Amino acid sequence: MNRLIDDLRRRGVVLTACGEKLRVDAPAGVLTPDLRTVLAGHKDELLAALRDADPVADPYEVPAGWTRRSWIERLRFLARVCVNPRRSAELTEWADGLEYNGGESSRRRNI
Repeated sequence: MNRLIDDLRRRGVVLTACGEKLRVDAPAGVLTPDLRTVLAGHKDELLAALRDADPVADPYEVPAGWTRRSWIERLRFLARVCVNPRRSAELTEWADGLEYNGGESSRRRNI
């Protein structure tokens, strides 16, 4: 499962576990019907892997295919629609760190 998640991240796809929902954000053209089928078929495993893993290795790295501004806007959108209050607060903090600190924040971690 981690191999699938890593491959998706390299392609600019962001997976987020919000309750029992798997949120998928991807650059245009990446989320094909075949990929949607794979994601739907592995939804439970993906949700479990996302909950168990460190959510982001480098929280201030903007994924390929996104501009810094569009990524910040996406994070703010996810924070508004996420049903998990803790995760919503984390997404807001992440966006704030990108916007106000140029990516540097006390939340940055070394892995």
